[in-house]
Amino acid sequence: MSQDGERAPRASREGGPRLFGRRSEQSSLLGLLAVARRGSSAALVVRGEPGMGKSALLDVAAAAADGFRTLRVTGAQSEMELPYSALHQFCAPMLDAYGALPEPQRAALHVALGRATGPAPDQLVVGLAVLNLLAASAADAPILCLVDDAQWVDAASAQAIVFATRRLVAEPVAVLATTRAVVDRSAFRSLPSVTLGGLGRTDAAALLEASVHGRLDPQVSDRVLSEAGGNPLAITTFGRSATLTDTAGGFGLPSAVQITDRIEASFREEMAELAPPAQQLLVLAAADPTGDPALLWRAVGKAGLEIGVDQLEAAASLLSVDTWVRFRHPLVRSAAYRSATPRQRVQAHLALAAATDPRTDPDRRAWHAARGTVRPDERVALELETSAERARARGGVAASAAFLEQSALLTPDPERRSSRLLASAQRRFEAGGTNAALDLLARAEGGPLQPLQTARVERLRAQIAFVTHRGPGTTAQILDAARRLEPLDRSLARETYLEALASATVAGRLADPVGLRDVALAARDAPPPDGPTRAPDLLMDGLALTVTGGHAAGATAVRRALEAFGADDLDPRDGLRWLWFASHVALAVWDDAAWDELSRKHVALARDAGALAILPIALNTRVGVAAGTGEFAEAVRALDEVAALSEVTDAPISRYVSLAVLALQGADEAASAVEVARTEAAASGEGIGLTVAAWAGAVTGNALGRYGEAAGEAMVACANPEELWSSGFGAVELIEAAARSGQGERARVAMRRVEEATANAGTRFAAGMAARCRALVTPGPDAENWYRTAVEELSGTRVRVELARAHLLYGEWLRRARRRSAARRELTAAHGMFTSMGMRAFGRRAAQELVACGLPTPASVGPTSLGLTPQEARVARLARERLTNPEIGARLYISPRTVEYHLGNVFAKLGISSRHELARALHQE
Repeated sequence: MSQDGERAPRASREGGPRLFGRRSEQSSLLGLLAVARRGSSAALVVRGEPGMGKSALLDVAAAAADGFRTLRVTGAQSEMELPYSALHQFCAPMLDAYGALPEPQRAALHVALGRATGPAPDQLVVGLAVLNLLAASAADAPILCLVDDAQWVDAASAQAIVFATRRLVAEPVAVLATTRAVVDRSAFRSLPSVTLGGLGRTDAAALLEASVHGRLDPQVSDRVLSEAGGNPLAITTFGRSATLTDTAGGFGLPSAVQITDRIEASFREEMAELAPPAQQLLVLAAADPTGDPALLWRAVGKAGLEIGVDQLEAAASLLSVDTWVRFRHPLVRSAAYRSATPRQRVQAHLALAAATDPRTDPDRRAWHAARGTVRPDERVALELETSAERARARGGVAASAAFLEQSALLTPDPERRSSRLLASAQRRFEAGGTNAALDLLARAEGGPLQPLQTARVERLRAQIAFVTHRGPGTTAQILDAARRLEPLDRSLARETYLEALASATVAGRLADPVGLRDVALAARDAPPPDGPTRAPDLLMDGLALTVTGGHAAGATAVRRALEAFGADDLDPRDGLRWLWFASHVALAVWDDAAWDELSRKHVALARDAGALAILPIALNTRVGVAAGTGEFAEAVRALDEVAALSEVTDAPISRYVSLAVLALQGADEAASAVEVARTEAAASGEGIGLTVAAWAGAVTGNALGRYGEAAGEAMVACANPEELWSSGFGAVELIEAAARSGQGERARVAMRRVEEATANAGTRFAAGMAARCRALVTPGPDAENWYRTAVEELSGTRVRVELARAHLLYGEWLRRARRRSAARRELTAAHGMFTSMGMRAFGRRAAQELVACGLPTPASVGPTSLGLTPQEARVARLARERLTNPEIGARLYISPRTVEYHLGNVFAKLGISSRHELARALHQE
């Protein structure tokens, strides 16, 4: 095992490693183990500079973990680009528990580890598999997971391990990781951490005394301790290498240098004393991070080295080779590799490539072959390109990009080199490395590019701009890329036009200098696709016609597009990418059935594909639909799941859809949430956010009867006619607010907008909303027919929220007409619907009207606090729906045992003893 040099050269009385100092840290580690022994989970990351004693603390934890099953992983810098390379080490001891995994998770893990072929697994499905693997393995004995040098663990493995760690709650698992990076940018940064500083003077002096053979002059001791800065490895390194000159007054001590460099220098001095074969053995071991002794000895043979007992004994203070290949300290590996000559490194990698089985580990073989190649070589470059495709198939998009980049460096042909750099840039972007992608694009442009490749470069730059800042000019960039692609690749050009339409829709009123209409005009004139017309093609055509010619011009084309997205033969790739936008368009054209169906389909596709990076987007869309249809329980469940995902990923919780829930439910925090969303939308360049915030403000004002405020907000929501969503729904709120606040002309102007938007929709939703608005602007008894039409049409739709509001408005009109009996029927219906849906503010408005009709105050709609934590509430809601513990765990990305733990807390807080009682206990929640 690697050691950080803090332990003294003798054991403690307990038989484990003895450390000087680190008492609080050792106490924390023992506490970590105690938590696991009690059946719960705990994690800690130990940060510190090299030599501070991090690995020694891991050894202390391992020695104290009596009765534990210990898993140990060591990150390797040279393996950072190989996907799931560290996870191989992590999962290998748990093979006996693979059978306990659900089939999708087992399949994903097998593909990720290269044990099977199949579609690229989603990284979070792999993480969920690791979570349940740990939970199953911990059923018999607690587990201690040790991750050394976590800063060098490959990104895919790190995400999977951290995902599992963060979701562990009620499993006897302790996770302890170390990292050199004090400022950590890896997945481990999200775990609790402690930073190691230098030892105190007393402990440092004791360690120095224990490390030196013989008496050390006090003057020398003071200087060593001062120079070492409390770094244990620096202290023990001096102790092992101290000479008579050092102990006779200190005149031979070097001037102060950086600790890491000095430690490495001491190791290099030790290596220089070794015979050449032993030195090359160290270089071979340093170049291969797997720690496999069989591979090392095969490489020794391929390199033609004669390694005998004498050489092994001479190198034993730096390297041990038995059941595992271990360096005394990670800096020994670094020193061995860095001090080697270029020729030695090349020879080492070539020997390792020759020793690596091309059938079982072709990617590592290709990587070593590349490191052993000093000039362009198309054969090696092609092997790396093949490895890139294998990495991508396992879900290692970042690794695929790294292989392609290395392949490009070894490509002799300039044109092919640029092509591979462009492909690498695309993969870097897909992996979230936008800055690296831009750098690769710049390098690709340095060589010859075909026109299509040049156009792809511009498209990728535009996509990066949309993801990173969405500022002014982003939509224009995407539009320019689409135009460049038109004569070169029609299908790709049309897809890029659709991207530009989506960008312009999101940018809304903040789009500059190119807006939605500019994009739609260009897209309308785009040539047909090269091959069969796909659903995204139809969506692009329909949206372009709607924006440029009005709802009447685009109605038929949009309906065809929505039908194509709802068809059984939809390409899943098109569905995963574009169903969110198709759902948005369905709402804009008042097609509530398609809005509901397509959003459900998007969630189902994302679940079936294990596309957990897309699932939050689909769920956010579903939240909006559920809120609009009055299914607030479903909206809350979807928000719960997005929240669970956001805890382990960077998945955003959309403020806009949660804002719709708050506004329609009449939550007390709706007004403040509107302001927060407005600020964030302006900062992110998302004009659609400003529209949604204004619409939510208008809904809140109308619910509370503050019609003047509502009218002001609704005017903002309607300010940009190009925002299709706001053209209708902002106008709907404006008509109600303006009609109730004496602004009749403003209401009539907004009515014309609603009529234009709904006239050709062909849905009962459109007809009902238009009738409800027409009733508000119609004077006298003629309004009643419009109210009745509104109730009748909306009764045949999914939008119960709007139906309830129609009953309310009709009842209010009847009361003012002094027809109290009829008013009571409508108002009672409205109040009952608002109560059942949990729409508090509208419910109070209906209650006030019923009181005005002479009825007693009905029961109010209000929140009930049950004292549950957010996660307990999520678990309880899903259990109430009769989901099993494994099903709840899969939905919330926790283990079944953690589900059981949370349910125990729920039962205790609610005073119940079984799941059957949950429905009663949560009836108001």
